[in-house]
Amino acid sequence: ALAMEWVFSTVVACVWVVLVAALLAWSSRQRVALGHIVVGPSHLVRLATVFACGATLVLLWLWCAAWSVLYAAGALPWRSWVQLPCVRWPLTASFALALASLAYSRFVEPRWLCVRRYALRRGAGSAAVAPIRVAVISDTHVDTVKNGAWAGLAAAVNRCVPDVVVLLGDLLNSAEALPTLQAELAAMRAPHKYAVRGNWDVWYWHALPLLEGTGFTWLDDASTTVEVRGRQAHFVGFTWRDDDEDDDAAELANTLLDSLPHAEW
Repeated sequence: ALAMEWVFSTVVACVWVVLVAALLAWSSRQRVALGHIVVGPSHLVRLATVFACGATLVLLWLWCAAWSVLYAAGALPWRSWVQLPCVRWPLTASFALALASLAYSRFVEPRWLCVRRYALRRGAGSAAVAPIRVAVISDTHVDTVKNGAWAGLAAAVNRCVPDVVVLLGDLLNSAEALPTLQAELAAMRAPHKYAVRGNWDVWYWHALPLLEGTGFTWLDDASTTVEVRGRQAHFVGFTWRDDDEDDDAAELANTLLDSLPHAEW
């Protein structure tokens, strides 16, 4: 019986490897339209790889758990290879790690506001010149989760007393959280506030007035120059592009940079 189980497991493993290989080969040549989202080959290969690894782990977890229960109940007269210590303990550890990762992503990270400060100097005399303070915010993914990190985002930005606030996209996770997003953005105090669209903003929320009433301005493939205490700061914004829209990105970047006033870089 144990030999038959090894044979069966080997056959199942070979079939699974063939299916995964076929999935990867198919995804490397496809471009799939999901509503208004176009998923290119590189995205599909990554998704297929993640799916294959995750599905393999889930199958092993279920196999190990089911066999252990049936063996303990006396329904099966022999131990499975998945019950060997060299197999069972790594599987148990991976399952515990998966649960810990799920708990971290659900209860810890959404409530963790991280602020880092960097000082960029240009030359020996730059220390004597009042700096331009730029607050850069990315991937807020505001959701309906209570007490998320965004609840203290405006206060954290205002404590830095920025001259410019730059928002780098992926603003929202659900349409129901739009009022929360707008309230936090409107509460940020700065003379200049700009934003660019990330993939979530392009794919899912292109029809929502994300910045309405917030004082922010979209930099959709555009450039702007602001003056702060007699000094100029130049900003260029690029909207997210899918794989099939990248061809003109370099040319557009050069065009936008050339449109800026001459300045020292």
